[in-house]
Amino acid sequence: MRIISWNIQWGRGADGRVDLDRTIATLRALGGAELICLQEVAQNVTG
Repeated sequence: MRIISWNIQWGRGADGRVDLDRTIATLRALGGAELICLQEVAQNVTG
């Protein structure tokens, strides 16, 4: 079983930009995970 565990910090990248579409694209590019665990998922956070 392949598991990905990632603290997404409400979608903020290393460049400080909040972009959930980019986060999703990165998860898909990692590929093949049967379980994805995300930490620090939040709503209505302004970056």
